[in-house]
Amino acid sequence: MKELAFYGRGGQGAVTAAKILVATCLKDNLYAQAVPSFGQERKGAPVYAYSRISNEPVAAHTYVYEPDCVVVFDWSLLDLDINFHQGVKPGNILVANFTGSVPQGLSQYAKIGFVDAWAVTREVIGNVPPNAAMLGALARTTGWFNLASLKEALQEAMPGRKGELNAACAQTTYERTSIMRQCPVAKESLMLPVLKLFTKGHQSLMTSNKVIIKREGPYATKAANVKTGAWRQVRPQVDLDKCNGCTTCTKYCPTGILEVVDKKLVIDYTYCKGCGICPTVCPRQALIMVPEEGGSK
Repeated sequence: MKELAFYGRGGQGAVTAAKILVATCLKDNLYAQAVPSFGQERKGAPVYAYSRISNEPVAAHTYVYEPDCVVVFDWSLLDLDINFHQGVKPGNILVANFTGSVPQGLSQYAKIGFVDAWAVTREVIGNVPPNAAMLGALARTTGWFNLASLKEALQEAMPGRKGELNAACAQTTYERTSIMRQCPVAKESLMLPVLKLFTKGHQSLMTSNKVIIKREGPYATKAANVKTGAWRQVRPQVDLDKCNGCTTCTKYCPTGILEVVDKKLVIDYTYCKGCGICPTVCPRQALIMVPEEGGSK
């Protein structure tokens, strides 16, 4: 039996990916299971999901504590002190969505598959969650299920043109995923708790100046003086030539991060959650939502 742990943020499609993985494996005549786990139910907050794949019926229905493969949708989860190497044993597999050079400190993995899933998704589909892309990378890295079965499962889950685009996205990511093989080294520190919020504090196991991470944590609301900007996957962008400082958007902003100064809009991106309300209410269409730049994008 193979066990997988998916790490992502709300709105990135990690839970949906685990479910589609199950449908994929059933097409390969395998037994499979998906177990979601939710913390704060808000966009950008950490989300976990777990899956099992087996040639025999799966009796366990718990979370996965010692995964054979870790799938990371958002590398900036390190900013939250989330240890996605929890329970990893030497010889396991990592599938990660990030740009830049491969970080140091991954010697416990025998195989690492990495790809810019956000870039492929935007290229093939548009500004949507990268779950199809990550599943394509997972198929390429592990070989545990067939790409053809994945594409069929995606088209069944999303009929019509949407399914076709997601299947094409999985195919493209499958082809572009880079794989690094290495001799794994055991590390005692891999059994650290997953969340600093619920356990004793600890430092992130991995740091690298080669991975671009711009967001910070931990987070809640501006009123609590914490940086909610880390929840964001898209950000509002203002066209100052169109904005006349009418303050309509400031009245609707749920976080209070919009301010008009000298008749021009100023956005506090430290706390902006990227909810998308401001461009909806702007009477002059001076605001649009654009992809957030960073290590996970």
